[in-house]
Amino acid sequence: MQVKNISDIKYFTEKFDLMDFPFKHQFNYHPDAPVKTFTSPTTFMGEFMNCKVNSLPLLITEDNEMVTDHVWPLVHKEKYKAEKTHNYWTNGTWDKQMKINIPPVTKKFDLHKWYIWLPVDSRSVNNPWHVWIDMISKFRLIEDRYAVHWEKQHYILSQPSPYFEKIRQKFFPNTEVTVMPPNSTWQFRHLLVPSMSNRLDGVIVPQLADWIRWTFGPRNKKQFRKIWISRKNSITRNVTNEDEVFMHLKGWDILKLEDLTLEQQMQYFSEAKVVVGPHGAGFTNLLWCSPGTKVIELQDSKMLSKKVYPILAHHLNLDFKIYTPDTIPVQKIDGERPAGVKRHSDLINFKIDIPKLLVFFQDQNII
Repeated sequence: MQVKNISDIKYFTEKFDLMDFPFKHQFNYHPDAPVKTFTSPTTFMGEFMNCKVNSLPLLITEDNEMVTDHVWPLVHKEKYKAEKTHNYWTNGTWDKQMKINIPPVTKKFDLHKWYIWLPVDSRSVNNPWHVWIDMISKFRLIEDRYAVHWEKQHYILSQPSPYFEKIRQKFFPNTEVTVMPPNSTWQFRHLLVPSMSNRLDGVIVPQLADWIRWTFGPRNKKQFRKIWISRKNSITRNVTNEDEVFMHLKGWDILKLEDLTLEQQMQYFSEAKVVVGPHGAGFTNLLWCSPGTKVIELQDSKMLSKKVYPILAHHLNLDFKIYTPDTIPVQKIDGERPAGVKRHSDLINFKIDIPKLLVFFQDQNII
């Protein structure tokens, strides 16, 4: 099967509409981090006729070409049993062949009605970053391109997403959403496909982050909370001496985000003037912070190249810094990573040098 970028499909380019032009951003968030220039990707709306989608998720054109640049999980080539490796993200170009066994079509949508494809993979269905940034942000593209209200459209989800469903029940309960069963293939006469706003490994388009904040976020004029995000219940990237640290953080809100509802998380972060915590998906809640909020991400000094939250904070005008504590390796179990740990780089916990942290906080006018 030929692998294609949407923009490389010749017959499709007539339906290819640029929504946002690239932005260049240059900033520094740690003394040891190289100052880089990041370019946000251009977003677009695609329109396909007589195409097939699979719940993996995959999108196959009527010419039997697999489209790849509209969904994050295609970076995981092992998920698709690729016959050959391919150069993912290399200059945005795909020119390799992939051998994939697509199940036969089980359902056809022959109406002239518009359907909108929202792909999500099994690794991302409960991840706040991937749901808000890779899925919800696409709603703005629909409004911009077609001058229609995003709530009144019909969306096709490649598989169930409990976190997306929480958001839907809260903000758009009447919106029509159809979820594909596992291992299913559907055919559409007319399918709209929003591009990713996060195609370049965490470099999100600035307008989309701002649109999410002002469309869904609480409106609070007072920022008074100092928040510590606790990962005490996590296998990795937790602070091993967290209780000792808390003895020095009088008046702080110590949050275990898994114990809070969606509404509670949004409210807390909208009231935050300081947010501190280890790297993790909980930092997606920066979306609800007000401009000027101080943010300290605890991160491994070997992982300063991770730019997801520094760039998000930059777009939202937050005062973002990275603090690098000592790291403690997490032991493998029988030579394997613990369940739920996706990357080798995640096999760490942190230990805080408390006097050093307090000096850092003083330098940042946090205490």
